[in-house]
Amino acid sequence: MDYPSLAVVHVGSLSLRMWGVFVALGVLAATFVSAKRGQRRGVPAEQVWHLSFWVTLAGLIGGRALYVAEYWRDFTAEPLAVFAIWEGGMSAVGSILLGVLAGWIVARRRRIRLWPLANAVAPALLLGDALGRLGGAASHMYAGVPTRFPLSYVLDGVQRHEVGIELSLASVAGFLLILGAERFLRRRQDPLLSSPSLALLWYSAERFFLDFLRASDLPQSDLRYAGLTLAQYFALAGFAAGGCLLAWSWRGARVRHGRA
Repeated sequence: MDYPSLAVVHVGSLSLRMWGVFVALGVLAATFVSAKRGQRRGVPAEQVWHLSFWVTLAGLIGGRALYVAEYWRDFTAEPLAVFAIWEGGMSAVGSILLGVLAGWIVARRRRIRLWPLANAVAPALLLGDALGRLGGAASHMYAGVPTRFPLSYVLDGVQRHEVGIELSLASVAGFLLILGAERFLRRRQDPLLSSPSLALLWYSAERFFLDFLRASDLPQSDLRYAGLTLAQYFALAGFAAGGCLLAWSWRGARVRHGRA
């Protein structure tokens, strides 16, 4: 399945960059779902929307900063291009790290209960990621290895994986699976569910395995360190952290409900 690059769509005199459009849609969708879920967990919707502003701002700064730090040679000839985030060039790892830090700081200052907030937000972040990845896919930002897989496109005469679509589908699947697990365990009145740990485990596995499908033979390919991308190393750390968080939350739930 081949399709042209839709990096920029012209609507009359207006030029819309699809990467920015879909990232904005992802932020709005994630915040809306988080606010709805937060209300059911005792977190006011206005608190979630306030938090979203600072998390989004920090995510943009962190994502761009880590990307520039990793690909600094690309900016030596034109340093001001560092600020041209509308052209793309963001690190999801940087966005997550600084975004989580900002969220933690704001939540503490506004005295928002962290665990209910995390349970409300975690699955919604997968939905936001899924939408954001579609913007990258529309612009062909995630060139993959050669393939005959149907979800592919042709670049310089070579049919390649469209990793952006595959990442998007994986994130949607994770979002739906966590919602399904929540509903199933809620019917059983089983408290042993940790949505933040499940989301972290899922996303880490998704990034680690799907990054193997990213091209390494193109000028714009991700940098590799001992055969792995930077995101894959963070994914390994995230998977370990998710496992520890899951064990901790299960143990705490068992103690609280007399199952120890």
